[in-house]
Amino acid sequence: MVNEGDFIKVAKEVGAQGGVFKTTSGLIERFSHSRVTEIPLTESSVVGFGVGIGFFLARSR
Repeated sequence: MVNEGDFIKVAKEVGAQGGVFKTTSGLIERFSHSRVTEIPLTESSVVGFGVGIGFFLARSR
């Protein structure tokens, strides 16, 4: 994420607690909410987010 400015992290439990194993602790503070997003662990939210990002990126280029 440091070297690639377009990279975003979308996952469950990446919030303030840092996930179950604390592997994502501090990401929001370091990279902001615009690049680190927590979503519910449901198929529809994962697919919806992926399709939305795909449309956004295809349209912005």
